[in-house]
Amino acid sequence: MAFRAGAFAQHVEAAKRLLAELEQHAESARRALGRDNGAEFFAAVEERERLLRELDQVVTALALEHAQALEGEANEFETGPLLAEMAQIAARALESHDRLQSAAVRERDRIGAALQTNNRPDAIASQYAVATSVPAVSSLSVTG
Repeated sequence: MAFRAGAFAQHVEAAKRLLAELEQHAESARRALGRDNGAEFFAAVEERERLLRELDQVVTALALEHAQALEGEANEFETGPLLAEMAQIAARALESHDRLQSAAVRERDRIGAALQTNNRPDAIASQYAVATSVPAVSSLSVTG
């Protein structure tokens, strides 16, 4: 059972590392919002997606190890403290994700409002254009 306990602990450590990295990249993406170049934001989001795929694999392996520990002599290895520590880190990563999501929604709304403002005709400019336009001179040729 010691091997399974070691494997379980390794998966928990890998999950904790990935969750901490997710939290860091969420904050990086949040700070990059609204800058002139969106490359930094998109790079952070792409890295988060890669980390989430990796975390999915680790969680699957962790679940298998946990199920095997429960089927075997589970009294020899207590998973609760490791899972509790991982849950705390996961909660921080989720809070960071929520902050990123809120910031992204605010930025989307800000950009949408700016686009709407740009698409509206400017009443003052339109009046100025009408007042300063030179009427078209029309002529009639009698020769043909």
